[in-house]
Amino acid sequence: MTRLFVALEIEDYIKDNIVSTYSLFSNDIIKAKFIPKDHMHITIKFIGEINVNDINDIIERLNDVKSAFNPFKIEYEGMGAFPKPYDPRIIWIGGNSSQLMDLAKRIDKELYKVGVKPEQRPFSSHITIARVKSTYKKNDINDIIQNNRDRAFGTQTIDRFYLKKSILTPTGPIYSNVEVFEL
Repeated sequence: MTRLFVALEIEDYIKDNIVSTYSLFSNDIIKAKFIPKDHMHITIKFIGEINVNDINDIIERLNDVKSAFNPFKIEYEGMGAFPKPYDPRIIWIGGNSSQLMDLAKRIDKELYKVGVKPEQRPFSSHITIARVKSTYKKNDINDIIQNNRDRAFGTQTIDRFYLKKSILTPTGPIYSNVEVFEL
């Protein structure tokens, strides 16, 4: 079995802008695992554990998707949190693009044809930047997130998406590209 997901990669200058916000969250207000720069991405579709024999079917469906799209832009802006800013489990940076929403819907629809479960929640375009373990000062966390909710991190042209493999290890996931789909 292979753990797969479909993702977009983020340009380095945008990652640098995001990493610069990590210092806003001091250890006395939050205990969190901040995502390393080289692991930042936007997950378009989490596929999950797949039999190796089924990977070619997934690639075929994603090739059909890529032919229906042209390159498009994403504006990375705004900090937010799931489920709520004063008591977060995930802190994220938004990625705004109507074309990305269309791409996510199309990928979900095509992968359903080969047995991948469709999403139950609407697609939320975001880069996860922290997984929160504990919050010590909820008002401070809320203030940081609210003060950065309109912050711009950069714009990127998306001209490809990736089928990625994830291997979970005790020190964190290891990501590798299975296939690249150029728009």
